Amino acid sequence: SRLYDKLHPAQTANEAMVLLRSGEEAEDLSGYQTVILTAGTLTGGQNPRLALSVSNTQKQVMETATASGQTVLLGISGQSGVLKSTAVATAVAEALTDSSYDGVYLNITPSAENGDALAAFVQALRAAVPEKKLYVAASAPARREAIPDYQALGKAADRIVLQMSGHEDTDGAVPVYAMEPLETVYYALSTLNDQIPGEKLALLLTAEGCGRKGTGKPTAFNGDAVAALEAKGRTYYSDRYACA
Repeated sequence: SRLYDKLHPAQTANEAMVLLRSGEEAEDLSGYQTVILTAGTLTGGQNPRLALSVSNTQKQVMETATASGQTVLLGISGQSGVLKSTAVATAVAEALTDSSYDGVYLNITPSAENGDALAAFVQALRAAVPEKKLYVAASAPARREAIPDYQALGKAADRIVLQMSGHEDTDGAVPVYAMEPLETVYYALSTLNDQIPGEKLALLLTAEGCGRKGTGKPTAFNGDAVAALEAKGRTYYSDRYACA
């Protein structure tokens, strides 16, 4: 085990989540506690409408995950304009009440003009469906940017899923690397340490290695490409950190 694991033993089991979009093929999901099925879209601005489109694959995943005791969340996305309507929480609450989902995963980025609207929306949704789990995606704080106030959001939500800013810089000697460097992750978590309890924070990270040839744009590496690089002694970006 790594030195970090020895000095910081886990006090509670971490929650592993997987996000499955419509049209994506489901792989082995047995190692995850929470399965997110992105099937909802909020549109309409002042007159919000929740459109649901669940693929056959997602239906099968939901049946399997539910039978296995996994938490299944309805993933809903939308533009910031829908937060201006007080009816949007009602639309989402009705969809949850009429379904067998354990809760919702919201991916609605508020604009600078209505930054508090997301927290107000989640608070209203919490009051409407107190028995459901509420997971909310939020932009992670980054250096040289204003730090958002997530205290109200953290109180109403069960989990804040931080979306990290990806980096495309890489050392030429390291062809496979993470899109979200650990420095960025550490800064975000340490910044929010006083706002949100650590057990409510989660990270949305790139699950596959990426690389590039010369000065080209980084692209995802498939398993065969990674295996070929490893055979030549090339390592992952995360191996450069003792506590990766």
